Amino acid sequence: MRNLIETRCTLPLRRPRGRLLGQAGLALSLLMLLAAWARPGWAGEDPAARSLFEEGTKLMDAGHTDEACPKFEESVRLQPSVGAELNLARCHELQGKTATAWTEYRRAAALAKETLDPKREELATSLANGLENKLPKLVITVPRPVDGIHVTRDGTEVGKGSWGTPLAADPGDHTIEASAPGHTSWTTRVHLPAAAKQEKVEVPELPIGESVPAAGDSSGTLRTAGIVVGATGLAITVVGVVLGGLVLSDKSNAQSDPTLCPNKQCTAEGRKVIDGAQSKATAASVLVPVGGASLLAGIILLAVAGASGPEVEPAAEGHPAAAARILPAIGQDNVGLFVVGTF
Repeated sequence: MRNLIETRCTLPLRRPRGRLLGQAGLALSLLMLLAAWARPGWAGEDPAARSLFEEGTKLMDAGHTDEACPKFEESVRLQPSVGAELNLARCHELQGKTATAWTEYRRAAALAKETLDPKREELATSLANGLENKLPKLVITVPRPVDGIHVTRDGTEVGKGSWGTPLAADPGDHTIEASAPGHTSWTTRVHLPAAAKQEKVEVPELPIGESVPAAGDSSGTLRTAGIVVGATGLAITVVGVVLGGLVLSDKSNAQSDPTLCPNKQCTAEGRKVIDGAQSKATAASVLVPVGGASLLAGIILLAVAGASGPEVEPAAEGHPAAAARILPAIGQDNVGLFVVGTF
């Protein structure tokens, strides 16, 4: 029977003494974290996203922060990654956009957790926490909201749930706007210093103002049609009156000119002048009544729009809104006009 001999070799473990080795270990750990930070960490990476990441890294290393940030933004858009997100946050932090950077650090931490990357999750969380206490905040209050009010900050909707709540914002200028149907809009600009803890903006009660006609509002359409038709009628009337004046002037000049109508017997040239005046008289006799009727129709449309504006029902879906056009009708023995459109 064989004897089985097991040989074990053991080496004594010694704990490092002093603070020097502890500091060296801490420095090594930090270097490992930074090295991990620099790697995008993509599985099946997108070549374009990778190229943008590398270009952004070169630009940021060279101090071209403003040029580097869009590269990282596009890289993240094409293929989100922990490394690109961390560098984008760092880039925005260098630009002074602390609230934006804080959001991106938190997003990088969440992505690292999702991809089982605890080292970079810890790094991103630490960087986000370091910014949190430095964030300036903006408080927007709406003590007297009117129906249908919409409040925006730099074009982004600020919902009712956000009113009165300190919201992190990047240092710099911000535009606050408020609007509501039937009310005059309000806007203001506020400067948020980097060192500010909190700034407050109060949206006043919006005063009632002239309401813009809604789509399909027939009163607005009738008002527009009345203005167009009336203005056209006035212009036609003026042209007709001017032609009528020219008729009288041409006839008088021809009949009193001895070279055209000696002894009231007109020559061929004089007859030509008088025939031209007669053509103008015919045109004037058409234009003046047509223009006058068009002007009257425009006034009627404006009166109808003003009287029925608030009570007119909006056009139903699939049906055209009210519209009108007035066209001249010229026959052999009469002149008139007719209205076409929908009401």
